[in-house]
Amino acid sequence: MAEEFACVACGEHAEKDDVLAVQECRICRRMHCDGCLNEEGLCVECSD
Repeated sequence: MAEEFACVACGEHAEKDDVLAVQECRICRRMHCDGCLNEEGLCVECSD
């Protein structure tokens, strides 16, 4: 059974083992859905 994940930025739910949907921000190391990271792998908070 896969572990449930909720993005810290938008709250979207995904399966934690779905590597395309869940990625770590390169700066803060928090897990985000793919839509909340920019092309450099930074979340909205860290890219500001």
